[in-house]
Amino acid sequence: MRGVMRKPDPSDDPPQHRSGPIVGSDQRDLLCALAYVYVACGQCRRALALLRLVVRARPDDVEAIRIMAYAHLANKDGAAALAAIDRLDDLDTNPASEAPLLLLRSHALRLEGQMADARRRFDQFVVARSHGGRE
Repeated sequence: MRGVMRKPDPSDDPPQHRSGPIVGSDQRDLLCALAYVYVACGQCRRALALLRLVVRARPDDVEAIRIMAYAHLANKDGAAALAAIDRLDDLDTNPASEAPLLLLRSHALRLEGQMADARRRFDQFVVARSHGGRE
């Protein structure tokens, strides 16, 4: 077609010439949404692949790491879930996140066979949930 200008595609540029993050905000949202759907459909490995892309580009993305922890739990990988939960403990300063993190940790510890610690974390979850935050 004559007179139609092709909009330049940033992916055509060599990596050193690209400006901005590799995973933009819209792409991040799409990847996280797809990952969440994959987890809900039992496709945890596919979800984890998408989430690794997001976390590699945005290592402090609390929401993506939280979905990643959930995906590891759904995939029955307690050790990987614990690593993600530890990262969330470092990053997430929102007091409202305390109870959900305790519940995630309880599930991960149970998967790792640490039943006493899992039970203790679950009890802490019940207290935190009833108090609306930290113990």
